[in-house]
Amino acid sequence: MRVLTIAAIAAITLGLGIAGSAPAFAQSDSSTHTTKRIFGYQDSHGVFHALSRSAAPDPEVTTRLFTGTLEVDVTITLQTRISTTTNRVLCEADFTAASINNESQAEVDYEETAMAPALPGKAAVVSSFPAPATSPQLVTCKILIPYSWTLVPPGPGYTTSLQGDLSLTIVSVNTTTGAETPIRSNGQSIVGVTFPDEPNAGTTKYAVKATL
Repeated sequence: MRVLTIAAIAAITLGLGIAGSAPAFAQSDSSTHTTKRIFGYQDSHGVFHALSRSAAPDPEVTTRLFTGTLEVDVTITLQTRISTTTNRVLCEADFTAASINNESQAEVDYEETAMAPALPGKAAVVSSFPAPATSPQLVTCKILIPYSWTLVPPGPGYTTSLQGDLSLTIVSVNTTTGAETPIRSNGQSIVGVTFPDEPNAGTTKYAVKATL
């Protein structure tokens, strides 16, 4: 899970003012340059507003802890011919939750990622070879992502969002080294994703169908 602070995101995505001639994209915390960095954002009128990295939080802004579990249940129609001993199917879900300041566009976001093997079959290896062309096999994945996000809830001046994507991959497994090489993939958005209404939302389930 990756958390980006409002000041850092604002500096990266909306402008980095630097005293000196070095280009903004060349600066980083590990840079050997000694020029002073000024973090901030540029508004719609082209005016740069500096943000203090040590500034106290806005007392008018109240954050809230959102907790729960995202569950993605995937049903895959497997039409690709694969081997029972050297191939496996993997499922990966990626979610991004964010609070966005509507005026400055500064945001805090969390990225969540989890992967699960497809079933049935021992160690996620599909149970028939080759996969019948006239009678595709169905395999399933269940991906569980527990989350804990400290974000500004939606209201005056702030917007929250949640986006989800699913990646499915058939990999070829080297039986000697165990190395996995992707041989077929599928990527798609998870439909119907909305930000949780309650701070403790329990388990939110999404059902996805796909073909490989």
